[in-house]
Amino acid sequence: MKNLSLAKRIKKIFSIIIVTVLLVTTIIQIITINNQLNEEKEMQLSLNSQTALAGFSGWLENYITLAGTITDEIITNEYYLNPDILLTFDKYLEKRMQNFPEILNLYLGTEEGSFYAPSGLPSPDYDPRKRGWYIEAVKENGLIVTDPYIDASFGGLTITVAKPLIDNSNELRGVLGLDIAIDRLSTIINDLSQENETSLFLLNGNNEIIVHENEQFNPTQDSATLINDIGDYSSLVEIKEGEMATTKNHDGKSTASLYNRVPNTNWVLLANYPNEIKAKSILSVIMTSLAVCIVSIIISGWIIIKFTKKYIFPIELGIDALSGLKTGDLKIDTSHIPANSTEISTLKENITDISNTLQRYIHEITNILKAYSEGDFTQTSKEDFSGEFKPIKTSLSDISIKLRMLLAEASNSANEVNQGANEIATSAQSLSQSNLEQSEFLKNFRENTHNITDNIKGSISQINLSHELGKKMKIKVEEGQEIASETVLAMKDITESTQQISQIITIIDEIANQTSLLALNASIESARVGEAGKGFTVVANEIRDLARRSSDTVKEIQSIIQTNLDRVTLGEEKVNLTSKALEEIKLATIENDNVSIKILENTKMQSTTLEQVSESTNLLSVGIETNSKISEENVAISKELTTQIETLKNQLAQFKIE
Repeated sequence: MKNLSLAKRIKKIFSIIIVTVLLVTTIIQIITINNQLNEEKEMQLSLNSQTALAGFSGWLENYITLAGTITDEIITNEYYLNPDILLTFDKYLEKRMQNFPEILNLYLGTEEGSFYAPSGLPSPDYDPRKRGWYIEAVKENGLIVTDPYIDASFGGLTITVAKPLIDNSNELRGVLGLDIAIDRLSTIINDLSQENETSLFLLNGNNEIIVHENEQFNPTQDSATLINDIGDYSSLVEIKEGEMATTKNHDGKSTASLYNRVPNTNWVLLANYPNEIKAKSILSVIMTSLAVCIVSIIISGWIIIKFTKKYIFPIELGIDALSGLKTGDLKIDTSHIPANSTEISTLKENITDISNTLQRYIHEITNILKAYSEGDFTQTSKEDFSGEFKPIKTSLSDISIKLRMLLAEASNSANEVNQGANEIATSAQSLSQSNLEQSEFLKNFRENTHNITDNIKGSISQINLSHELGKKMKIKVEEGQEIASETVLAMKDITESTQQISQIITIIDEIANQTSLLALNASIESARVGEAGKGFTVVANEIRDLARRSSDTVKEIQSIIQTNLDRVTLGEEKVNLTSKALEEIKLATIENDNVSIKILENTKMQSTTLEQVSESTNLLSVGIETNSKISEENVAISKELTTQIETLKNQLAQFKIE
């Protein structure tokens, strides 16, 4: 993004923010809707189950109540003991089932094996005591509801409600049975399934389907369909009653299922809700969010374009205006930049201020440099440079000061050179005059040189005698110096021995002090002991006195040794001074001997030199004449140099430094 413009960056960032916000919102909404759909699904399944259970229970309760009422009436009136009533008991039963069209048959089986029913005996050898409904009711000793079965005469699904007759003496008299068509249960299941997009079906205790909305799965005369034969409902085993699990129906589609047990039976009501409905709802939310996202991006893009055109475009115009600075265009026009906000107005004012400030600074620098180019170094900056431009003002001022100083020094040097040229001309003239005088002087000098040469030859014999005496004196001095050196060494040995004695005496003094301290401690301890330590105290006092006297004696010895050391040191210094004096005499003798030799040599050389000087004097006369000619040439050169200096002064005068 580093090469994108600010407007494009804002557009990109806002688009990312909007997409992110919408994406997060959509995800949250999907999660929320998923949770809501799960809750609604569970609520719908539970509601349908409860509604169906309520319908089943209400429907079944009517017949259970009827069975209970009839058995209570039979027991209370003891119809089973009255033969007249038993002869017409089938009529009684037919009358009681008149208001219940779903009752297919109402019958009573007794312990004696009699069977009473409006439809008569099913067969001559029919024994109710051997029938399942009779045996199960007796076994449970209470009301039972059998699993649905296909009634042979009715041809439809039928259940039997059976209740044993127990008299007041708790004796079994028989079992009352009601055969009931369960078409009502199919109606309840079908109505709820069509109404709420849920599917309901009943199972018996063997997981066989009793009632299903799809009739092909309902039981027939020959067989019953197991639940796992029409789908995958194995997950129901792992959950409790009323909890929801994911299953697959007979079409292989994912469904949410829960089960509830039907009261007074071993039946299970299974409610199913297709998960594809939830998937469609979530897909609808995703599509809606996608549409909202696209619309939001389009709207936000339009808003960003308007925003950038109003607020960012002026900034880009300001940047374009400032880009002229890198090409040297300091005059920046900001009149075309719309000031539609406080920030843009401030930016516009700052750009104008920068332009004006740079123009002033560059104009000031240009004027000063132009003055310098014209030779006027008195110009100084009157502009108040600020910030990073302050060093420029200081530099211009330093350049002016240093150039003025340089030109002033050059002017002074030119004056001094001019003065020197004049002095050279004067000196050249004086030198020419002096050469004439020196020529006369050389004649007198040559005569005096001959006289000096004769005197030097007479001094050479005296110098030889002085040299011999110096040699003898040097030998005596060396003997005296050797004796002094031996004396110094002996006195150093004495000093070292005395210092060792002093160190030993110091150790003795320290021992005496320690002895005195031990004696003091012994006195303190003996005093602490009391009467028994008095003798030890006397000894300790004597030891302390002895230590004190030893210390005093040591101090006197140290004083004597120190006096001896001082005297030895003084004698050593005197001997050293004597040795140094002898050394100086020796050196002086050697130097005198050397000087005598040099004087002798110099005298001989002087004699030779004077002869050469005499010869050179003639040559010098010739040189003096040459110098006279050179002096005349120097006068001419000095005049030419004076002319050049005047020209330099005229050129320096063109520069203004004051």
